[in-house]
Amino acid sequence: MSHHLPVHGAAAPAAVTTASSGVTLGDLIVQALSRHSSSKAFVAGRRRLTYAHVRGLLSQYVAALARRGVGLGVGVTMLSPNMPESWIVQAATYLLGGRFTGLQTLASVSDHITVCADAEAAVLVVTAPLEEHGHQVLAEVDSLRHLMVIPAAGGPPRGRAPGGRVARPRSGDRDGCRLAAVHRGDDRPAQGRDAATPAGTPDQPAWETCLNMCAEASRPVLVHVGMSATGAGTRGGMGITLEGCHPRYVDRVAARHPDLNVIAARVAWPWQSEMIAVALHKANVWMELHGWSPRHFPDELKREIARRLRKKVFFGADYPMLTHERLVEEWRGQGFPSDVLDDVFSGNAEAFLTSIGVR
Repeated sequence: MSHHLPVHGAAAPAAVTTASSGVTLGDLIVQALSRHSSSKAFVAGRRRLTYAHVRGLLSQYVAALARRGVGLGVGVTMLSPNMPESWIVQAATYLLGGRFTGLQTLASVSDHITVCADAEAAVLVVTAPLEEHGHQVLAEVDSLRHLMVIPAAGGPPRGRAPGGRVARPRSGDRDGCRLAAVHRGDDRPAQGRDAATPAGTPDQPAWETCLNMCAEASRPVLVHVGMSATGAGTRGGMGITLEGCHPRYVDRVAARHPDLNVIAARVAWPWQSEMIAVALHKANVWMELHGWSPRHFPDELKREIARRLRKKVFFGADYPMLTHERLVEEWRGQGFPSDVLDDVFSGNAEAFLTSIGVR
């Protein structure tokens, strides 16, 4: 059985089928969107998108990508802050059978050129404030054929395709927007997230049902700590306050839910000392260090990884901006003993997964 989103003005996308089950990725996405059509899917600034709204936008993006030649095996890359369209473009790419690669907003033009070339991307999707950046990448990557621009405030893409000139955004459309909360509800999965959201920081009552469910299911929660890349370098930081990413919220959640395993994600700069103290004080707190080169880890963190945090740290990457090969080489270059690296690279994660019943 195949199930496609209705695409207005374009042919329906090809199904991506799992051979063993006959269920397409489109089936799973459409079923999920249809199941809770009137419920909130995204809260992004003042935007409130229900699952029905998301399905409508998804149809438009499927059509827009199809007109740009996206199909089985075709690569799509995307450069944008966290916003609903980040998920929608990714889902639309998969519905068409394409390959999706996200780009880190804080990386350089040269980094994005390298990633797009390695991915052999044919379409680059950017938000309006990053359009000039996108044109620079487009000019340097032979495989790229189209630049698709999303309004800064979200919504359907701009421009014509194929061969059409991308329309310039109006100055009034350059307002920032961030993904502030994803789906919530008893029948939906918990997700790793930044601490500051409209639902409140993780220690607020709105999260209690989710946290209790995870504890009962013996599944960890992941909370981002430290400076957020989303909004960095923009006026007002897209409305994000860094206080919401302080390790104190990991501490409070772990204290109130001793049966819950809490993973603090990212280097916790500029509060690394506090994060180390929380991890040492709470046996149900671990640290996962993605998004940073170990060359730039604070000295205090490097010391404790080889000592008191040796069994509490998980290797993390930030692919494709930080590849596993690069990070392994840089970890090895920091002078850590080989047995410590064995724990960080795999031993700690294997022990953790075993402890929660994952084989």
